[in-house]
Parts: sequence; structure tokens; C-alpha cells
Amino acid sequence: ADDIEISPVKRIPLDTGKTKDKPILFALNGYVYIVQSLDVFKIDNINLVLNRVGSFSRIGINEYVSFVRVAQAEENTIIFVRTQIGNTYVYSFTDTSISFLHALYLPYFKDCKFFIQDTDLYLAVINNQGDNLSDIIIFKWLGTHLDEMSRKNIRSAIEIHTFPTTKGTEVLIVLHKSTKMVTHIEVYEFYNNDLKKLQYIPINKNCTHLKIFDRDSQHYLVIYDTSGNNSVYFWEVSHLKTTFNFTTAGDNTYSEILKINNQITMISPQQV
Repeated sequence: ADDIEISPVKRIPLDTGKTKDKPILFALNGYVYIVQSLDVFKIDNINLVLNRVGSFSRIGINEYVSFVRVAQAEENTIIFVRTQIGNTYVYSFTDTSISFLHALYLPYFKDCKFFIQDTDLYLAVINNQGDNLSDIIIFKWLGTHLDEMSRKNIRSAIEIHTFPTTKGTEVLIVLHKSTKMVTHIEVYEFYNNDLKKLQYIPINKNCTHLKIFDRDSQHYLVIYDTSGNNSVYFWEVSHLKTTFNFTTAGDNTYSEILKINNQITMISPQQV
């Protein structure tokens, strides 16, 4: 729109330290936090300055944080952290402190998502050993730690997404890619600590990534493709059903789906 203008408000210096890894940002309770190396900073919304919250303890001096997932469980904020050499840790988090809770042994970790079911917090983790057998694991937050509830064998999983259904279950969508297997999506349903496979969907090997969005209480899945021929599925009772295709030009790597004034807008930045 002609009446919208975007301009810099303030430049906030960030010491990158000895690492060349990019800072990780996450939003929580209306604030933006930045993870850099082993430190967490909070952006002051009024003064636009960085305030240091604390550091992740128990991590080696030559390690830095390369992956973060954050979730809230009642009055607790839980942070799942993975370092660049593959160590995984769980912390509790407040505005003024970061407390170590425990480590998780996940040598073949690839991706994870938190979700809520019946007020309980769960973590779905996918592991990847290439074409060799690996697994998807569901952990439950028990107030002091994450405990394993369910496990299923999988191969070549690279990405996971979740959404809740109207019947109180959680749907897990896993993207599988490898050099030997057909690129495909597997759909699971989780309820009462049981993980059940519902669907297998072969897709184009040029699939780059998946996106989930909601519209009018309906869940949709977008499958992005390097060719620009992208597919949209929607959730119908107990399975994903194809609905339409759309075409984009160029690279879809940084594509995003936004809801603006209750309208779904798909944005695909391109390099000129």
C-alpha cells in the first residue's frame, strides 16, 4: 500500500564472538529473544537495546547453539537446544535466568516440534540415518523433564510439522528424502501416548520444504517444489486431500505464508 513505509528504527550491535554461526531468533510473550553462541539476549521493546538474560550452562567451551525450539508448559518455559557438534540439552527459562534440566541422547537428530494435547506438552523428534532405519520419538513434559512416550521406525526423515484436530488428536506430517527412496510424506496421528501411521503420499523428488497454515479452522499443507509447481493439501477428517496447485517463479527456499486481514498471502522472495 502507498501509505505504508518501512524504515530502520535503530541499529543494535551484536557481538558474534568467535563463531560465524548466524544468531537464532525466537518470540515469546510479545518479546524477541536472540541466541548467539551460548548467550540469550532480550530486545527491550521501548529502548530497543539488548539485555542479556543468561547463558546455556553445561555446554563445552568449543560448542555453540545451532538449533533452538521453545515452548510453554503452564508456568514453565522450556527450551530445547542442540549444538553444532550434535549435543542436545533441555533448559527452563525465565526473563532473568536459564536453568539446565537434563541432556537428551539424540545422535541422529534432524528436526523437532513441540505441541500441546489435553494441556500436556509434548515434543516430537525425528532422527535420520540416511537410508538406514531410524525413528520418530514422542517425549512428554512431566514437570521436571522430557520422558519418552512413543517411538516408531522411519527412514530418511528431514522435516516435521504438526497441527491439532477437532477430535483432540495431533497430526504429525513428516517429509522423507533420500537418494534411494521415493520422496514422500508420511502422516501420523498421536493420541493417548500412541502414534499411528495414517497415510503415505509420494511427491516430486524436487520438493524443497513444507509449510502449514490455517484458514477458517481448516488446516492446509503446502508442498514447495524447485520447479515452481507447488501443491496444496487440506486435512479432511483422517487424511490429507489434494486441493489445488499453484506456480511460482524461481527459488522457493525462503517462501513464507502470512495471514493478513484474514487473507492468506504467500510470499516468495527472489534474487534479482
